[in-house]
Amino acid sequence: MRISFVPVLIVISIASLLIAFGAEYFMGYKPCNLCILERYPYYFLLFFGSCQLLAPKYKIISYYFILFCLCVSVILSGYHTSLEHGLIKEATFCSKKAFSLKSFYSYLTEPTCLKPEIRIFGFSMTELNLILSSLLLFIGIINIPNIKNSESQGSKA
Repeated sequence: MRISFVPVLIVISIASLLIAFGAEYFMGYKPCNLCILERYPYYFLLFFGSCQLLAPKYKIISYYFILFCLCVSVILSGYHTSLEHGLIKEATFCSKKAFSLKSFYSYLTEPTCLKPEIRIFGFSMTELNLILSSLLLFIGIINIPNIKNSESQGSKA
């Protein structure tokens, strides 16, 4: 029995978002700006995955949008991981400059993109996201011929 990629991707996207929100709201970890930004590809994966399942007419185009979202996820999490490991300098939207008392307080209390607040099996959530997104992108690219074959078989029927 062959398992379809898109339903599994939808389940993984939901689970990833639930874990991120659970860490934030139930465990009290504050995400940095990039952590929040890294959630957006999963929202779009849910949308395009649902489109593919509910509108088979747009199966190929929605699949390419899914691959694009996975590429964006790999880029964002790769960038964030590079920041965490000090390979590149912190970007403007990550750094907090102290110009007032309020911004100085937020600088001290808000999370930074450079230090992960939580680690799971020695990996930051960003590193886990990079691994997951890369794996899903790899599987998605390998699965392209299957999507094209199913589309051509559907048009013959």
